[in-house]
Amino acid sequence: MLRCDQIGISGLTATLRENFVTLKEIQTGSVESIGKTVLASLADEIQGTEAEREITNAIEESQKVLNQNDAYEKLRKCFPQNLPNPHAFKRKGYANKQQVRQFLEEILRVFPDGFLGEKNSGELLDSILDKIVPWKSTTALRLTTSHLRVLECGPCRALRSRRRRLLRDVSTIQRELLIRIAEFLTGLLLKTLLECAYFYVEKHNSDYLIYDKKSFEHWRRVEKNKFIRDYSVELAERDRKATSYYVLGKSLCRPILMCTLQGSSRYRTEMRVLAACLDAYIQASGFKSAGAISSEITRLRRFFKCHGCASSFRSGPLFFAKADVQNCFACVNRDILKKALKMVMENRTLHVVYGYGRIPNHGFRRVDRAAPTYEAAVKAMFQFMKKKKLECISRIPEKSEVIPASHVFNRIMSLLDGIRLSLDRSDIQYEMRQGVPQGFELSSRLAHIYLLYFESTYWEQLSRRTCLLRYVDDYLVCSYSRAEVMRILKTLQSPNEFGVSIRLSKCEATFRFKKIPRARRFIQWCGWQIDTKKEKVFKIRSDAQLLYAQHCYSGSEYARQRILRRRIAWAQEKAK
Repeated sequence: MLRCDQIGISGLTATLRENFVTLKEIQTGSVESIGKTVLASLADEIQGTEAEREITNAIEESQKVLNQNDAYEKLRKCFPQNLPNPHAFKRKGYANKQQVRQFLEEILRVFPDGFLGEKNSGELLDSILDKIVPWKSTTALRLTTSHLRVLECGPCRALRSRRRRLLRDVSTIQRELLIRIAEFLTGLLLKTLLECAYFYVEKHNSDYLIYDKKSFEHWRRVEKNKFIRDYSVELAERDRKATSYYVLGKSLCRPILMCTLQGSSRYRTEMRVLAACLDAYIQASGFKSAGAISSEITRLRRFFKCHGCASSFRSGPLFFAKADVQNCFACVNRDILKKALKMVMENRTLHVVYGYGRIPNHGFRRVDRAAPTYEAAVKAMFQFMKKKKLECISRIPEKSEVIPASHVFNRIMSLLDGIRLSLDRSDIQYEMRQGVPQGFELSSRLAHIYLLYFESTYWEQLSRRTCLLRYVDDYLVCSYSRAEVMRILKTLQSPNEFGVSIRLSKCEATFRFKKIPRARRFIQWCGWQIDTKKEKVFKIRSDAQLLYAQHCYSGSEYARQRILRRRIAWAQEKAK
């Protein structure tokens, strides 16, 4: 009934561009032109018949309904409304299958009940919903309907009057007319849906989420203005050299930059080398590496074990607090970032090596590593290949070079200053005077170094009774000293020269502290569950993971996870 040759929403838009109409075009168009759109090649054959009059009357009645009521406002009410912020809109603002069906039914109510027939309309809606609600962005849309009933359709029944002689058999023309009306309504439903809704895909090869287009554009405009304000976006100066070009992505929350030079092998190679250098500087300075939530959980478990065994350290209950840094990437002050980079680098000269490892059935992967000595860099490269189960092609690196700290520092700062941004995919170029934008390949490492400098400035001397954890921008503090936890929270709450602040709505503490919600027994942090009473840490697994992935772990682990989920649900229900 409808077949798209191209994949995704662009293929559907191209298919519906011609020979199909929307409600607005029906409202403003002439009856004759819309009738020709409905009948197409059958227009001359059934001209002057009762079927043509039935179709004309249906179009006139639909125009009256559209002129009397604001159909588009009624259609918008089918989507979730009155959501307070873009994050809530992203989570709860997309329409489910029942709401999309209600949207399509409102469009069909514009026409008389007998235009296609009640049962035929139900079959048509079922065929559309079965394909469009679980539609993936990497597939083409194909709709078929084989259970349409001829006598349900009013224009098809009108052909039986035989007031005008037809050149072909009536049953054949009836079947073709029914298919034409079904195709017309299918195109009308889908084209109106594309006009009123926004099809958003969060990840490659995932299902489309259907949002109200006006609300989606409103919240994306809000996030875009927030991005301009947070990163101090200004028109780029012509005399300043540009090093890379980016466009603002279409993500709803936290806009991410997309580089237009990612296809350049030279650019990718430079980013790999600089990332390896930053990792080496962090490790050589004795700081924790960027990312790696597993290492933070290991530190927490070691803290629980050591202080559980050494009773001399215990002096009362253990206090917990978690905090989330607000605008972690946008708050980076570039003048302070320079000091942070100099603190980490300390004028060290690095040896950079790279080699290739073979991925089973997936080709090759380049591995770049850096260290203060050549031997340490080669050892780090082979250790990474072993950890990732890569088959090393050669026993020696492909190439090695010596890079001074001044070169890395100057290149990173010139890359940041040389970013050129297009906000609306036009030729106007902007630059950012503040922050390290998400989407820039080194942003996560630079933000990590910035927060390391912040922590060493304010919390350089924490006692052994306190464990401070951080994964990207999420802090977790556990200590036997309530005063130290309060000092950390007070520092995060107070204005400081680094611009680091916390989002109070995402903070929790096991004791009373101003403006921070009180935590219960269980604290969720970065996908892990901390039992503050028994001082244990558990990985959070959803019910779907427990149901469909029983083979991933033993029966005892499966039972333990089920019991843990029940205890958490009981504790949350009791807290309410």
